[in-house]
Amino acid sequence: MVTQTSSQRRCRHRLVHTGRASAFARRRAQIWLLVDRGAEGPGHSDRTVAALLEAGTITVFRVRRAWAEQGLEAGLQTAPMDHRYNGRFRIQPAATSSWTA
Repeated sequence: MVTQTSSQRRCRHRLVHTGRASAFARRRAQIWLLVDRGAEGPGHSDRTVAALLEAGTITVFRVRRAWAEQGLEAGLQTAPMDHRYNGRFRIQPAATSSWTA
């Protein structure tokens, strides 16, 4: 169950409505505001939030899980991407021959 204090809700509301946050942080703040089951929050289900924001239900689930595991502030940070490129991907000449006319 997700609940926020009034000050936390004000902070998330500011984050959503000012143009200074990244799209990632803004989307997470939007989700947190909609799933909040505190006194001021609407407490929508994951499916309802996904429909309202045109996001996947798995996205809403992952945001809720990040909040539970990392806390509110840490959940707004993006995790470093795991790049596993080892340099072996190259376009083969045979594959490009059909591209030329």
